[in-house]
Amino acid sequence: MQNLTWVTAGLTDRGLKRKDNQDNFFISQDRALLVVADGMGGASGGERASKLAVETIERLWEEDKPDINNAKSVEAWIQNAVAAANTSVRTAALESRDSPNMGTTLVMAVLSENGHAHIGHVGDSRATYISTVASSVEGLTSDHSVVMEMFRRGQLTKEQCRVSPFRSIITRCLGHDESVTADYCLKVMNFGDWLVLASDGLSEVVQEEEIKETVEKFECPEEACATLLEMVLSRNAPDNVTILSAKLVSKKDVPGKATVSMPQVTAEK
Repeated sequence: MQNLTWVTAGLTDRGLKRKDNQDNFFISQDRALLVVADGMGGASGGERASKLAVETIERLWEEDKPDINNAKSVEAWIQNAVAAANTSVRTAALESRDSPNMGTTLVMAVLSENGHAHIGHVGDSRATYISTVASSVEGLTSDHSVVMEMFRRGQLTKEQCRVSPFRSIITRCLGHDESVTADYCLKVMNFGDWLVLASDGLSEVVQEEEIKETVEKFECPEEACATLLEMVLSRNAPDNVTILSAKLVSKKDVPGKATVSMPQVTAEK
């Protein structure tokens, strides 16, 4: 896979029902790190929590990035990054009078040019894998949420999870506990495959199969992200939404920089 590389894009939007956007994201200039954080704890607290988490991980990447071709090195780096981000958010929460309950979800991907996608997550922000050859979709993360625990125990069906009044209650996040461990997985991807990271503003209204059908229509991540956002907005966008996408392509098909960090889009009410 020496002739392959990643093209990436990302965008965020406050949606149609929220006054503020508590999501944040980051895509590194080398296209090897993608991060999405969805804050909670009031408007100012949630935005601050997600921003702190993203900035902490960005700083660690710039100062001490792992050997991205060494799986053990990457997994250890992800756990260290999550621990550092948790400490940043928790410290801010403990020192805050206005937002003592601030916290944030997190999903991140470290991408290597051998097609390996290393995923770490805490909370209910998700990573989704789309195989172009097989035309299949696979969720790479399992929500840390009350409804997912009920689903595992057989108390709810997937459809019941989608409409449950408890669907937004998460059981793990950054900032609330002294220590947090991310769930980690390694996905080996092939030429033409897609990876989508998103806050629950996407999964609340767009199902996995629809994500697959959408990204398969496009060659570039910018168009895929923009079209997914249009779908969310057309369905009343009840929450903030952040969407990042990455595609494994041939180096000869990439004319220049392949990282696109789109500015925040503010939807009209």
